[in-house]
Amino acid sequence: MATDFFDPTYMEKVYAALLSQLQLNVNNNMPAGAGGLTVRNFARTFTPPDNVPEANQPAMYVVPGPVHVDQKEFAMAKWLFTAIVFVYLRADSSVVNPTPLAWTQANYIIWAIMNTLTAPPGPYQKQTLGGLVYHCWIEGEIGVETQSEQVVIGIPIYILAGNLM
Repeated sequence: MATDFFDPTYMEKVYAALLSQLQLNVNNNMPAGAGGLTVRNFARTFTPPDNVPEANQPAMYVVPGPVHVDQKEFAMAKWLFTAIVFVYLRADSSVVNPTPLAWTQANYIIWAIMNTLTAPPGPYQKQTLGGLVYHCWIEGEIGVETQSEQVVIGIPIYILAGNLM
């Protein structure tokens, strides 16, 4: 049985379930032509990219974002949690024309995260993080920034909290 929405540890369990879903499935959702690209490090903390050794990259960090509560008159409040998934990866500056390109690797990672949050239920189904939430999805602008050889990807995640009925 899923954790009850009114349990004081509910929010903590939601963010832990999001990280677990990503850990278990992102690397499995990399395309066959990704050249062995795998996320090596996962955490639920913010670490600046300069503090992550190249050997630990690509690295993925799930950082909680703002929580929005929508209360309409006497109805139950709707709780919307947010998170930002940061992915750091290092481009190889020693190669003139690397294959795949850093931007290509970023695209592979973005699509692997999208497929992770779409599957296992499948397209047009809700991602419930194992029955813990009503739905979890990507929404908003995905940023890909590069400086020197460092690539930083930011992906906004929305989570509609609440028990499944």
